[in-house]
Formats: sequence, C-alpha cells, structure tokens
Amino acid sequence: MTTPLLALLVPVLCAAPLAAQPTAGTPAAVLRFDSGLGGCSGLSGEYVAFVVPHTGTVLLSSREFPGAEEVGSVADGGLLVDLPGFAGQRLAVSVDGGAVTRVWGMVDRLLDPEEHSGCFAFGDRDFTTVDDLKTYLHWFEREVLFQLPSNTEPPPAVDLVDRSLTLEVAVEGYEVVFLEGRQASTLGLRLHDAAGTYFFLPVLLSEEPPRALVKVFTKEGDYFAPDAPQRVSFVEVGDTDLAMVGFDPSIGLRLRLDSPVEELQDDRQP
Repeated sequence: MTTPLLALLVPVLCAAPLAAQPTAGTPAAVLRFDSGLGGCSGLSGEYVAFVVPHTGTVLLSSREFPGAEEVGSVADGGLLVDLPGFAGQRLAVSVDGGAVTRVWGMVDRLLDPEEHSGCFAFGDRDFTTVDDLKTYLHWFEREVLFQLPSNTEPPPAVDLVDRSLTLEVAVEGYEVVFLEGRQASTLGLRLHDAAGTYFFLPVLLSEEPPRALVKVFTKEGDYFAPDAPQRVSFVEVGDTDLAMVGFDPSIGLRLRLDSPVEELQDDRQP
C-alpha cells in the first residue's frame, strides 16, 4: 500500500528578483551565438551571459540595459566585441530576420576567485538598475552554475526561457506526485513522516528532446530559513526513464514540458 505524499509548493519562489519584471512592448531581437566566450556557445536570447574563467561574466544583449555600453553591431554573421579585456574578439552571431543589430554589453567581475565557466540565456526582462541586473546574474550563478562540476567540456549552457514544466516525483512507498511550476523556480515537497523538506530547482538544458538539470536539496526548516541545505544533488532528468536523486536513490524524477508561458502578470511572484 502506498502512502499519499504531502506536497507543499513554496509560496514565494526565488527564480528571479522581483525587479526583473517582464518587459512590456515590442521584444528585442534574439541573438544566436554559434561561437561565444570561454568555450561556451550554442545559445540564443535577448540576453546571453558568458562566464569566463578568472575574469567574470560578459553579458551581451540586443536591448540597452543599466550599466551597459554599446559594444558593436551584428553584421555579416559576426560581432566584433569592444569590451575591456575582450576588445577585438569576433563572435559568430546571427539575428532573427538577419537585420543589422546594435549590441550592448558589460563585464561583471567575479567575486568568487575560483575557476568557473558556462553560459546562460534569458529574455523578456526589464532591469531598472544595474544592481537589479547583477542580483539576477549572481542568483543563478551561485545557486546553480557555480555548483556544477568545473572544467566540463563543453561548459554548461542553460536557456532560462520562461516556460512552465512539470516534475514527476516518484518516492518508494508513496504515490507519485506532480510538481508544476516555471523553470528556474523552486518547488517544495514534504513527506508526511519526514522532518525536513525536499526542494527542486529545475533548469532546461533542451526542449527537444526534453532534458533538464534539477538541483535537489533538503532543509529542516522552510525555504527562507537561515539554515544551510543539509544535502544537495544535481540530477539530469528526461521524459522517459526515472532519474534517481544521488543522495536519496528512493526518489526518482521525470520531466514533462508544458506550453511556454506567453503572458506574465507584473504583480506575479517569480
């Protein structure tokens, strides 16, 4: 006989700071990087961030944003970058529609001296201050990107497209439960006979085939309790076989992709 799970969705999610609201009006052009910085490529978005080892995060966008300077224009399939430390580097970039597009950029120097690499893309965000922007970048880097194994080839590339997804959670001895939310938001699950709470933070690696990287961790208190996570594991999850959680092999995960979120309300929690 299986026991029902007590599922608890964290009421205030940490996918992004509240200041990073969806942008109203006409969306900016999408930049598609066939070659990037720090060995990372193959991403597209209105904003694309490259984490370069021992240097920092280079953020490039077709949209002007706080703290940015114009760094060049996409023409003839390329972008000649004009940023301190990267001047003269040519990247293979295309733009939806093939139009010549101005590009803005900035370098956010790493606070953590360890070697990190990777890239991530996002879009449809309107940052009011450079601090809002850096908070968004630092949240994803510290919560996910910097906790991944270093020196992987190729470096991890994550598309933070705004879309909904469902995690199927199978726990031995319990009924299957489905946790629904937006990617890069944190979902919580509490077993009726356990003192702590399991948290799941999924980020998409690809939509076809469906594949996500899920950060799984446990805490004794709620999400915002000051205590550090007790156990942490990263699980690559697809839509076929169950992927087991490293620190608790009695828990298996499977991914289901729903329709992309097309419209977001400004007063909605991220």
